[in-house]
Amino acid sequence: MAQEYFTDKELAIYFNVSKQWIWQQAKRNPEFPQPIKLSSGCTRFSKTDIEKFVNGCATRRQLASRYGRLKTIA
Repeated sequence: MAQEYFTDKELAIYFNVSKQWIWQQAKRNPEFPQPIKLSSGCTRFSKTDIEKFVNGCATRRQLASRYGRLKTIA
């Protein structure tokens, strides 16, 4: 199966944030999937790694909510 990738622009649309936010997360957040340099001037983010990251965030959010660490606003 071929590996699929997001560009920084596609990833920004996926998360509804700016491209700058994507690069800041890649630099500062050790849990955020790291970019993969495919060639000179061609850097992408693995769709598989992004899906794992999103699923991990959802799991942590559910656990935090279950144990009273996350306040939800109705």
